[in-house]
Amino acid sequence: MKQANGFTLVELLVAMVAGSLLLVSLSWMLGSVTHILKASPKDETIAQVGELAPVLTRLIEQIPPPDKDVAAASIGADGASFVSQPPQALGADGMMTVTLKAEQQADGLGLVGEFEGQRQGRPWQRRDILAHGFSAIDFDARWPDAPGAPKLPSLVTIRFATREGETARIV
Repeated sequence: MKQANGFTLVELLVAMVAGSLLLVSLSWMLGSVTHILKASPKDETIAQVGELAPVLTRLIEQIPPPDKDVAAASIGADGASFVSQPPQALGADGMMTVTLKAEQQADGLGLVGEFEGQRQGRPWQRRDILAHGFSAIDFDARWPDAPGAPKLPSLVTIRFATREGETARIV
């Protein structure tokens, strides 16, 4: 009897299943890489706001009541300045002055934070770029209308806009 050259049906099915598994895993891997590469700088820019929000919210919530009729905070369209309790990580003594403002950076507007206070009886200062890469950064505050109400802002909003038109807010 003459032996036939070729593959059996079982061998062909095994090869097709192995090839299909290889193609599926390759397409899954390429999809993941494509997703990572598509993560645009605007996503990173907006992500900065999400990371920054809890810190700034806590600082703003720690603004102490003012003495007499003096406002505890100065908040305008281009920045904010206030006195607040410092985070424990700074190791500061007493209160610190916080100034937040928008400044032009190489990649667009950046939110700059300037912090001044006392540490172990000596004055200290720190200036950091907290977020960058925005086309606009605006500040807004609502103040209580009631006569005799403390001069504390009842609502502070910082709005960030990207070059693509997306916005994020810290309220």
